[in-house]
Amino acid sequence: MKKNSQFINIINYLTIAFATLPLISNVLSKFLGGVAYIIISYIITFFAMLINSNKFDKKERWLFRGFVVFIIFAAFYSLGTQLFIDHFRKRSVLGIDISVTLYNFISNLPLHLCCFFLFLRSKEENRQKYFKFFFLCLLYTIIITGIALIVIPDFATNDTAAISTENMGFFSLLGASGYSLAYSLTVLVPIFFYFFFSTKKVLFILIGLSGMFVTIKSGFLIATSVLIFNCILCLIFSIKSNFIRRFLICVIFGIGICLIFNPEFVGRTLLFFADKITIFTIKKRLIQISNVFLYKDYSGDAVAGRIAVYIKTIDGINEHPIIGNIFLNDSFAESGHSTVLDPWADFGIIFFFLFVIFLVCFYFGGRNKKKRNQSLILLSLLLSFFLISLLDPILASAMVFNYLFIIFCFVTYKNKDRENLMVNDITRSDIQVERGTI
Repeated sequence: MKKNSQFINIINYLTIAFATLPLISNVLSKFLGGVAYIIISYIITFFAMLINSNKFDKKERWLFRGFVVFIIFAAFYSLGTQLFIDHFRKRSVLGIDISVTLYNFISNLPLHLCCFFLFLRSKEENRQKYFKFFFLCLLYTIIITGIALIVIPDFATNDTAAISTENMGFFSLLGASGYSLAYSLTVLVPIFFYFFFSTKKVLFILIGLSGMFVTIKSGFLIATSVLIFNCILCLIFSIKSNFIRRFLICVIFGIGICLIFNPEFVGRTLLFFADKITIFTIKKRLIQISNVFLYKDYSGDAVAGRIAVYIKTIDGINEHPIIGNIFLNDSFAESGHSTVLDPWADFGIIFFFLFVIFLVCFYFGGRNKKKRNQSLILLSLLLSFFLISLLDPILASAMVFNYLFIIFCFVTYKNKDRENLMVNDITRSDIQVERGTI
């Protein structure tokens, strides 16, 4: 029995590495090809399902519902781009042309399912070890990506643009990641600082600090901006005094209103920060955005390109907000840059509601009424996830959703573990009272 348990643990450790380490996926895809990698993914997922069949408790049911809703959202959106939109971006698989969105879903689905079976259906006594192993895998990925960014400052942006060099290939095989890791850390970095202050474990502060460095160094303005927003919000939510917390929120809201009516000040502030920043891509985008506020100059590629694709999607939503353009306007093409708005424009408002339902389910799964600060920080994480999904195609990678899902599984597990400790303490006290020892 013990040998069988050890065997299951080894298989699960390998599966965690497969599902969460870019190192493995990059190596397999490089030497075996994308199709072989997908086949291996489904085989591994099948074994993960066989050996993990633990039942859900009340809180975990919320995460299960959120997980299912997200998969339905991603499946219909991906399938719709294949069946109903003639002008999709193509990828050939076994001689069959399928949309890039559908290909991403097919390749990401087994990784989503692996995380589901490992962190929500494995035996509870083993999950603490699985979570720790995941954190170590995450730290490794952050470190190797950080080194890649130091050696090749444009590593992340080149990787996103499919620009490859010899040195980039070397770091990719070692497990460095670009867009996916940066956007994952944008959402998760603040929770690791919270974990550190709650547990005093060095692993969490290492992930938090190195994750912040990698996100900023990657050079994605949206990711960096949302990270700063997320950290500020979490810092406010971590304050115990309701009065001070509400006061700070009102102050920030008031400053925001003032900035709206003073675009010149906003533009000059952005120029000030651009002058201090050494990361070229962020510096360039800040200058272009400042030109919008100062001179109403929309010619910058970072501004004009984004605005054009977002307006196209928003116009599609305005034309057919309820049932979308899929049956009524066969020439419509979504932006390809918004996980939230594109499905709404394509298939109707139901997809927007599905996305919101998934976020709500995750919140109720991780919420702890006795730890209000933690619940508010989780709310900040979900809001940040919504923002990056609003502005970027996070369905292109399995990493962003998977890391968020694992963190919520971890929080739910720790909440439940704490509740069990409290119940055991109460039971022990009752026994002592009955025996007359208290």
